[in-house]
Amino acid sequence: MHVSPRFVSALKFTDKGGYPYLLAAPLRYHSDLFHGAILVPKGFRTDLATIPWCIQPLFGFMKVGRYDRAAVIHDYLYATQWLPRSFCDRILREAMQTDRVPFLTCWAIWAGVRLGGWLAWHADGRYVAHFRRLH
Repeated sequence: MHVSPRFVSALKFTDKGGYPYLLAAPLRYHSDLFHGAILVPKGFRTDLATIPWCIQPLFGFMKVGRYDRAAVIHDYLYATQWLPRSFCDRILREAMQTDRVPFLTCWAIWAGVRLGGWLAWHADGRYVAHFRRLH
């Protein structure tokens, strides 16, 4: 049975003056690409959308926007790395489209993570490897 992509829960986080934001409740997303649910647990740390400050004014981007839930899903997928990076980026685009992020904003954010996301991917990869060694 085909299920349309959708968020099943609202984004709830605590903000103590900026990064990192902590999820106050789990965030659940059903992905058509993944063919299942992605659950970001309560307590997950996120910086929401990582948009370099130098391009924010060019595109009118803000740290917070309609793309927040998609950004949290993407941050979680990058942090856990249980899917290939390119697939994580496709899920980001799907989740932004699900939340009706305007086409140009969606495309610019997706293109940005395709071009520069490898930096975060490799940084998160070191974190994942360290975490796995501890457990």
